[in-house]
Parts: sequence; C-alpha cells; structure tokens
Amino acid sequence: MADWPTTLVSRPFTPADSATVGTWRYFGRWQVYDLSPAATLSADDGYTAIADALDGTLIGFFCTGIEARVPGLAPRPGVTDIGIGLAPCWTGRGHGHAFGTAVLAAVGREQALRAVVQEWSLRSRRFLHRLGFTETGEHRCVQMGRTITYTVLLRTRDQLTSNVYSALDPITRDEATAAMRSTDRRSTVEAILRLSLHDPDPAWATTRALELTESPDCEVRGAAATASGHIARLHGGIDRERVIPALRRLAADPATAGRAADALDDISMFTRRSEMP
Repeated sequence: MADWPTTLVSRPFTPADSATVGTWRYFGRWQVYDLSPAATLSADDGYTAIADALDGTLIGFFCTGIEARVPGLAPRPGVTDIGIGLAPCWTGRGHGHAFGTAVLAAVGREQALRAVVQEWSLRSRRFLHRLGFTETGEHRCVQMGRTITYTVLLRTRDQLTSNVYSALDPITRDEATAAMRSTDRRSTVEAILRLSLHDPDPAWATTRALELTESPDCEVRGAAATASGHIARLHGGIDRERVIPALRRLAADPATAGRAADALDDISMFTRRSEMP
C-alpha cells in the first residue's frame, strides 16, 4: 500500500472521484457506508475532494448542506451540516487527525458545524470529538425500512478556542519541555500531542502525558488523555499500571470524561492485551 500523503489539499469533486467512491467497500458494520457504483456525487451537490497534494489521488471527501443531513433532520440556522468520508484503505490506521484537519481547513475553521453518525459507531464519534465536536442528542429516522438511531454532534464557534487545528509536526524534547513549562495553554496542548505522535520513546512521552494529567487546566488534562491514546495506538502498548488509573480519574471528571474514555478505548483496541485491569 502507498504511504500516507505528506500533504493533503482540497480540490473540486469530479465525476472520476464519484466513480472511485462507488468502488469503496468497508468492513463489517461499516458496510452501511458503501455506495452503489451507480451513485452520482458531484460538486454541485456540495461534495469536495480531499486529495494527495502531490498527485491529486483521492483520499476522502466531505459534503455539506442537504447531502449531509439524514431524513427528518431539520436545518439549523447558522450551522453547516457536514458529512465526511475517508477511503476504506486508510480507516483505523491513525490518520484521522490529519484528514480531519484538512477537512476543517477546507470548510472554514470559523464555521459552526453539525454532524451525525450511527449511534454504534464509536470510532466515528472519537474522530469527531478530536475535531472539537460534542454530542448534543440523538435523531431517529427510518431508512430502507429500518429505524436508525444517529448521534448528533455539534462544533460551535465557542469551542474553537479550546481545540488545536494546526499541523502537529514533530517537536524536539527541549522545545516540548519549554512549552509544557509555560503558562500558555495552546503551547502546552500542542507540545504533548506532538510528542505523543512523533517521539520515538513511548515511555518518555507517557511520563510527560501523565505529568499533565495533574494540570489544573481541564483542556491540558484532556490533551494528556488524548496523547495517551495516541501513544497506545502508535506503539501497540503503554504503561497500563500508571496510565489506566490516571485515565479513570479523568473519566470521572465531566470536563475530561469524553477524551479519557476515548483514550481508554484506544488502549483496549490497540494494545496487545485486550482486557484492562
């Protein structure tokens, strides 16, 4: 399989893109997102391609407006409905942040956004949580003769200041240490996330994340939880004896519960032991 692109860009959605998406086949319950090869998606209907900046290869797409709404979900003034699709060859491989960042850059980071996902889809909810969406309720509708329950998630303008959308590039340990000792929330959050994604020593990055779980700032504590999940996913293991109790403490705090639960899910899913103590 080809490497994940170095840079993603948005571009107009083409008939060739529509034909490509019609061939995508997802695994297991995700097959509900398979489209018919005869389906026609177009830029005129609100679709935008996310592609490799080097050769234009389609990586995924997003749609806005009526195409992103399920039956019975009324438009909300001042809020843009959005639907997002990533090629099945890239799902579950840790590229959600990069892909989501490209989508947000294309749709406009100042936009208030609403998304719906089928209620069983924990992975989709985690993806949207990390982009700054919060769950606001449920919506039920009948599709193909079945009642489907969707989780509704909203990303409001008020949430923009508490989420990081810049590229999470590698960072040196000296730079990270200086940032985490500062009083600047954004610098601290970016530093621990960049360490978790790029530092080659998971033990060192884990210790830094655990230190930040004691921060008085709930955004920093939440970022530390997310960083722990990244480390577990990327390295296939983590110091469970230290990390899991810390995450469970954060899961008991409403301000960090969602991100801590996501991290615990990542540990359960991606580490070599399937059962947590």
